[in-house]
Amino acid sequence: MSSQMDMLSSKFNSLLTQYQDNLNEYNRHKLNVQRNPHETDEEFLKRMEDIEAQQYDETLYKQKAVLYQMDILKTNLR
Repeated sequence: MSSQMDMLSSKFNSLLTQYQDNLNEYNRHKLNVQRNPHETDEEFLKRMEDIEAQQYDETLYKQKAVLYQMDILKTNLR
């Protein structure tokens, strides 16, 4: 019984790691999903699902880029 639970736990952890790697790969340079030390498996899975469900807002990133460019311009004009 214990060996079956260990095997299931190991398989579940490998699936969580694969899911985490996929999220990080698809969202490269935008976010980095890391497991918190105090987080249970269920909490970590729920948090990754919530991240995946979020909608990508392109205008938000464009606005941030414009503000960043304006800061650089102000610095260079001084």
